[in-house]
Amino acid sequence: MKLRALVVLLVVVVLGVFGAASCGSEADSVFDDPNLSAEAGGPDPPPFVNNNGDGGTTSCTKLTCADLKINCGPAGDGCGGILEDCGKCAPPQTCGGGGTPSTCGGNQGCIPKTCQQLGIECGPAGDGCGGTLQCGQCQAPNICGGAGPSKCGGGQVLPDGGQLLPDGGTCQPKTQCSPGQCGPIADGCGGLLTCPACGAGESCGGGGTPSVCGKPACVKQTCVGAGATCGFIADGCGGIVDCGGAAACPAGFTCGLGGPNKCGANPDAGVPCVNYCLDQKTCPVGQATKVTGVVYAPNGTLPLPGALVYVPNGAKTHPYGTTAFTDGVAAGTCEQCSTQASGPPLVSTTSAADGSFTLENIPAGVTFPLVIQLGRWRRLVEIPAVTQCTSVALTANQTRLPRTQNEGNNRDNIPLVAISTGRVDGLECVFRKLGIADNQFTNPNGNGRIRLYQDEFDYFPNANPPRFAAGGARINGSTPFTQDALVDTQAHLDAYDAVIFGCPGDRNDRSNAQLDRVRAYANKGGRVFATHFSYVWLYNRTPWNGTITWDIANARGSGNVGDPNTPNPTWPGEIDTTPGKRLLFSQWLAVPAVNALTGTSPPRITITEARNNADLPITAGADSWITKYDDPAGNGKAVLHYTFNTPWGAAAANQCGRVLFSDFHVSIGNTYNVTFPGECNSNALTSQEKVLAFMLFDLTSCIQPNNPPPPPTCTALTCNDQNIKCGPAGNGCGGQIDCGPCPAGQVCQGSPAQCVTPPCTPGVCAAGQCGTIPNGCGGTVVCPPCAPGETCGASGPNKCGIGTCTKTTCEAQGVKCGPAGDGCGGVLDCGQCPPGQTCGGGGVPNECGAPNCTKLTCAQANGKCGPVADGCGGLIDCPCPPGQTCGAGGPNICGTVVGPK
Repeated sequence: MKLRALVVLLVVVVLGVFGAASCGSEADSVFDDPNLSAEAGGPDPPPFVNNNGDGGTTSCTKLTCADLKINCGPAGDGCGGILEDCGKCAPPQTCGGGGTPSTCGGNQGCIPKTCQQLGIECGPAGDGCGGTLQCGQCQAPNICGGAGPSKCGGGQVLPDGGQLLPDGGTCQPKTQCSPGQCGPIADGCGGLLTCPACGAGESCGGGGTPSVCGKPACVKQTCVGAGATCGFIADGCGGIVDCGGAAACPAGFTCGLGGPNKCGANPDAGVPCVNYCLDQKTCPVGQATKVTGVVYAPNGTLPLPGALVYVPNGAKTHPYGTTAFTDGVAAGTCEQCSTQASGPPLVSTTSAADGSFTLENIPAGVTFPLVIQLGRWRRLVEIPAVTQCTSVALTANQTRLPRTQNEGNNRDNIPLVAISTGRVDGLECVFRKLGIADNQFTNPNGNGRIRLYQDEFDYFPNANPPRFAAGGARINGSTPFTQDALVDTQAHLDAYDAVIFGCPGDRNDRSNAQLDRVRAYANKGGRVFATHFSYVWLYNRTPWNGTITWDIANARGSGNVGDPNTPNPTWPGEIDTTPGKRLLFSQWLAVPAVNALTGTSPPRITITEARNNADLPITAGADSWITKYDDPAGNGKAVLHYTFNTPWGAAAANQCGRVLFSDFHVSIGNTYNVTFPGECNSNALTSQEKVLAFMLFDLTSCIQPNNPPPPPTCTALTCNDQNIKCGPAGNGCGGQIDCGPCPAGQVCQGSPAQCVTPPCTPGVCAAGQCGTIPNGCGGTVVCPPCAPGETCGASGPNKCGIGTCTKTTCEAQGVKCGPAGDGCGGVLDCGQCPPGQTCGGGGVPNECGAPNCTKLTCAQANGKCGPVADGCGGLIDCPCPPGQTCGAGGPNICGTVVGPK
C-alpha cells in the first residue's frame, strides 16, 4: 500500500509538472523527450488506465462554431453530432473557397496530403487543401496521442525505481504557438492549435518553412527584361519596379510616346523591323549601344545646334535608302522639318545647343551608316561596329559637315548657293572660314557649290561726296552681274537652294519684275538673305514691305540717321530669347566653343558697322532676332536682324521658303573687284561672322515655325482603359496605377487581370471515420456511427474507440492553414490565408501560397506589347523586335519611332 500510494503521489506530481509544461514552449512538452515514449525503443507500456476513477469511458464536450473558429456551413460538434449552421457567405465568396474550411473565401487547385505524408497514424488532420483526413483508429486499449502526437499508444510512463508504471493521465496538448508560426498546427494530442495569421506581404509557409510566416518565393521582373526604358512596371510579385520614372527619357523624348513605358517621339506606325533594325540589341538598364559626338561645321571646330543625326534603314548597302537632293526649287517641292530625313530613320536625335548628341539603340556588332543633316547640308559616314551595350565617342572628322560636294560618297551634299557680292560685304569669306574648300567657289558656269555674281555698278555724282554702288569680289574677269545672269529669268533663280545679296555700298533699286521673281522664288521654297542696302529686295514691294517698319528716309537709307559723325557705328545688339530657334541661338552664342556674347542679362553681342533701316514694331508672323540694346522700348527701336517665312501670310503648314535681313556688314572693308579669295583673311571667325554662320545654316535648314507648338504628350491609361480589374499596372506614360485587390476568396487572374472565384473540391469520409466532419467547402460529411459502447473520437480523431481522447493541435500536425482534425473526432481551424493566397494554393498542402496559375507568355498575348497581365495577378512586359517601340504602331502595337526634328 505504501508503494501504491507513492506511485499515486508520483503520478500526481508528474501531472502537475506536465500541466505546467503545457503552458510553456513546444520544447517543454513531455512528448519531445524520446526517452518517455513507448515507441522510442523502451518496453511496451502497461494497459491504459483512465483518470476518472469510475472505470468508464470519458464523456465528450461538444464544440461550438466559436470553438472551431468557423463562420459558415454546418460542422461536427466533435462528439458525433452536428452543429447548427455556422453562417452563410456573401457572394461572390463561398464557404471554404479561400482555403480555410468552413470559412468564407476562395480556393485554388491544391494537391492534398495523405496521412502517411503527414506522419499521422490516427485521428483527423487537415489535408493541406482546406479539407480533412481521417488517419485511422487505434486498437484498444491504445488511444490516439498515447504514444506521441497523432500516434497510437497506451499513455505515457515514467521510470520509478526501475519500474515502468502507467501514468494514469491524459495527453497534455500544446496551447501556445512558437514565434512566427501560423495557421493550424497539431497540438500533440490528436487535436489542432490555430496560430495567428501572417502580416501583410507574408504568407503562411510562403518562405518555404511549413507553418512559418514568410514571403513567397517570387522572381521579380526587371526593367531590362520588360524592355522598359522609363516609368514604372509591375514586378510580378505584387510590387512595382522604378525604371526611372517619367524623367528617364533624354531631351526631346517623352515617356510613353514610344509605347507604354518606352521613350519616343512622333510615332511612325506600321514600319516593320528590317535591315539594321535586326541588329539592335537589348541592354541592361543604364546601358545602351550608342554613339556620342558633336556636330561641327565643315571646319571641324564650330559646333552646330539643331542638326538631325540618324541611322538610315532603307537598305543595308549604300545609299541605305537615302535619296539624293535635287538642286533648286520647283512647284510642289516644299521641304519642311517633317520631311527632311530619308531612309527611313532607324533611330534619330537632334544636336543640342553645344552641338552634342547621343544616339542610342544603334545597330550592334556591324558597320552601319550615320547621317548628319542640317537642311540640305548633309554628310553620310560609315561607323565601325560598336560592341553591344557599349558607348563609342565619334571624332570631329566623323561628325562634321562636308567640305566638298560628294566628299565621301554621292550623298554628301552642300546646298547650291548664289552670292551677289557687294563691295562692302565679303559674305563669301564666311563660307570659306566655315571650311568649304576653295574649289567649291566658282562662276555660275562652274561646278562649285558657292557660285559668285557681282552686284550692279551705279554711280551717284550729285551726292556730297559722290557715292557709288558696285559688286564686290569675283572669281575672274568673267564673273557675271546679278541682273544679267541671276534675276534676269525665273529659271536662273529657281536653280539655287539659296540666294545671298551682299551690300553694294549704296541703294541700287531694282525693277518690279526682278522683285517679283525673287518673291516667286522664295514662295516655292527658296531662301533669300540680304544685308544693309540690299533691303531694296524687301522694302518697297508688296507683300514683303509689310513685314516690318522701314526707316530709310535719310542718307538714301544708310541707317546713320542721328549719328552723322560716326559713319560706321558699333552698337550692342540684344538677342531675343523667345522660346524656339531664337532661344537656341542665344544659347549657342554662349557655348564656350562659340564664346560670342559680350553680355548675358540680356544676352548681347557687339555689332560693328551697324545700321538702322528697320524698326519695331515688327508684323506678326515675322521674328526679330537682334535689336539695338538700350534703345527705348517699344516702337522705333532699331532691328538689326529679322526673318520671316514664305509665302508671307500663308498658313505655317504651307510655308516653304525663308527670308533673312541683317542691317549690318558681316565683314569689313572694300572688296570691289578683288579676285577671290584675296578679299578673305585666315583669322578665326569674329563674333559677327559667327552670327552669320548660324544664320547661313538656319537659312538652308528645314522650315518650321520659330515658335513651334509644345511637344506631344502621352495620354495615361487607366485600369478601365486596359480592362484591368485587379493588381498593379503601369499607366504607359511613366506612372503607375493600382487596379485594386480582389475580394476575399477571389484571386487575380487572366489577361487583362480579373477577379475570379476558383472551385473547391469537397472532401469525403475516410474509411473508419465517424461523426460529422466539414467537407472543406462550406458543407459537412456525416460519417457512419460508432458501434454500441464506443465513442466517436476515443480511438483517434473521428474514430470510434473506448477511452478518453486528448486533442492535438495544428502545430503538432504541421498544418498551417485550413481545417484539421483535433484527434478526438472534432475539427480545428488552422487559420486563414491572406488575400491573394489560398491554403495549399502554392502546391504545399496546409500551407498558404499563391495559387497555382500558369502565367501567360508574350507569345500568348495576341501580338500585344508593353505591360500585359500575366493571368495570375501580375504583369509581363512583352518587348518589341529590336528597333521598334511599343505603341508606335498603335495602342500596344510595335512600330518604329522617329526622334524629334
